[in-house]
Amino acid sequence: MDGAAGHASPLDPSVEDLRHLRADRDRFVGFAFAGGELLLEVAPDRRIMYAAGAVKSITGGDPPAIVGRAIGSLFAAPELRLLDQALQQAKRRGRLEPITLTIERAPGDAVRVVLTGRQLPGKDESLYLVINRVGTFPAAARFDEKHDTETGLLDQQSFAQAAKALLRSEDRPDNLSLALVRLQGLTDLRTRSGDDAVDALLREIGALLRLNAVDGTAAGRLAGDKFGVVRATLPGDTALKPEIERLVRPLDPQGKTVKVHEQDVQLDTGTLTSADVARALAYTLGRFVSDSGEFSLPTLVDGFRAQVADAVSRISQIKSVVLAKKIDVAFQPIVALEGRAIHHYEMLARFEAGASPYELINFAEQIGLIEDIDLFICQRGISILASLRNKASFAINISARSLGSDMFVQSLIGLCGQHPALRERLLFEVTESAAIKDLARAGRILTELREAGHGICLDDFGAGSSSFPYLQALPVDFVKIDGAYVDRMAMSRKDRAILVAMASMCKELEVAAIAEKIEHEEQARTLRELGVDFGQGYLFGRPTLAPTGFAA
Repeated sequence: MDGAAGHASPLDPSVEDLRHLRADRDRFVGFAFAGGELLLEVAPDRRIMYAAGAVKSITGGDPPAIVGRAIGSLFAAPELRLLDQALQQAKRRGRLEPITLTIERAPGDAVRVVLTGRQLPGKDESLYLVINRVGTFPAAARFDEKHDTETGLLDQQSFAQAAKALLRSEDRPDNLSLALVRLQGLTDLRTRSGDDAVDALLREIGALLRLNAVDGTAAGRLAGDKFGVVRATLPGDTALKPEIERLVRPLDPQGKTVKVHEQDVQLDTGTLTSADVARALAYTLGRFVSDSGEFSLPTLVDGFRAQVADAVSRISQIKSVVLAKKIDVAFQPIVALEGRAIHHYEMLARFEAGASPYELINFAEQIGLIEDIDLFICQRGISILASLRNKASFAINISARSLGSDMFVQSLIGLCGQHPALRERLLFEVTESAAIKDLARAGRILTELREAGHGICLDDFGAGSSSFPYLQALPVDFVKIDGAYVDRMAMSRKDRAILVAMASMCKELEVAAIAEKIEHEEQARTLRELGVDFGQGYLFGRPTLAPTGFAA
C-alpha cells in the first residue's frame, strides 16, 4: 500500500482528502482523550454505538458488553429523570453541559461521574459523550454534600458551600450567574393537586435545575419554595422561568395557583477579596430566603455593597446604644426545684425600642462590639448588687468571643477586683453563640475567676456540638440544659433519655444542673424526679426590671 500511495499524485484529491480526514480524526481523538477518561457515541435512539477508554473501570463492563445497550442502563434509577432532561437539552442545543451522575457498576458498587458532550456538525444526531470520574473533573464538588429529599438538590448549607467553592476556583467560568427562583403558591398547589403530584413535580424541577447548574451539582433548595442555581450562561441560553412554568402547567393549566419568580445575580466578583465574596454570597442568599416580597440584587458586588450599608447602619446603632448606655437589664429567677427557694437571678440585656437581644448580640459578636456590651452589663450588675440591702446573687452572660479578648479579660478582672465583697454573689454564664477557639486559654481565665470566688455556668448545654468538649475543658459549677429538651421531653422518649443522661453526668461530675424554659408544674416535677437541681422559666417568674423580693 505504501508503494501504491507513493505513485499517487500529491494533488490526487482522494489521497489528500483521506489524509486530512485521518488527521482530523486523530486530532478529535486526541482532544477527547485529553479531556476525558471514557468516550461514548450515543445514537438518536439513545443506544450506545461506540465505547473507548476506561470502559471497564468506570462502567464495570468491557466495550462489547455495553455497546448496543441503552445509555440509561448505566446509571442509577433515581437519576434517570435528570439524564432524560439532559439528553433532551443536548438535542435542542447541540451540546450537553457538564452534569454529575452515578454509574452503577454492580449492586452496591457505584461511581460518581461528570458527563459532557456535543453533536458534531454534519453528522447525524449522534451525541458524543466524554465521561470523567468525580475528582478528576476540575469543577467537581469537593465537600460533604447534603441533599433535600424531595428534589434531590443540595440543601441550603451545601449549596452555599458549592457556590462559594466555585467562586473561589481559579478555573471558574467568567460568565457565572446565580439564578434565584421562587415558586409562589406551591403550598396551595399541594392542597389542590395532592402530595403525589407535587412530589413528582418537585423531582422534575430538581432535575431541571441540576441540568442547568455548573457541573450538574450547584443547584439547591434554599427554603420550601425557593431555589438557587449557579449557571455558566452562554449566548442564546434562556431563563429558567419558562422551563419551570412548562413543568408546572399540567397541574396548574391557567397559571392561577403558582407564580414563578426568577432573579439572576451576576457573579462577577470584581475586586472583592475571597472573604468579601463569601460574606456577600451569604448575605445575598440570606436576603433572598428571608425576603417575603420582591428581591432585587443584580450583581454579587451589589449584594456586597448592600451588606456593607446594612452593617454600617447596624454598627452605628449598636455603638450609639453602648455609648449612650441605652441598654437596660431584666432579672429572671433560678430556683431550687427542691423547695423552690431562689438561688440566683440571671441578668438579661434589654435594648431600647424592643430590638431583639439575640439578634443584636449575635451581630455585635460578628463585628467585634460584644466586649463593650458584656463589660457594660458587668458594670451594671456590680452597681446594682452593691446597692441591694439583701444578699441576692446575679448570673451575667459573657460571650465566648469576649473571653477571647485579652483587653476584655483584664478589664473584667480589674472591675471585679474593685468589689471583693461581691465576688461570691456574681456568677458568669459562658454562652455558646460564638465558638471558643482556645479552650486551654479560656480554662485558665475561668479558673482565675472561679478561684476569686465567682461561680461559673455553661449556658445552653446540649444545643451545639461543642457542649461536651467545653464541659471537659472548662471549670464549671453549673450547667444550664438547653430548653429545647424541656419542651420536647413529654413527647419524645429520646429527649427524655438525653435529659436523664445529662442530669446523671452532672451528678457524677459534681456540677449542678439547671433546666430552662419551665412553664408547667408537671415539667418541674418531672425534672426534679430526673435529678435536675435548679429550674428557670415562666413557672417561677418572668423577667422583671428588678429582682423580685429584693429592695434596691
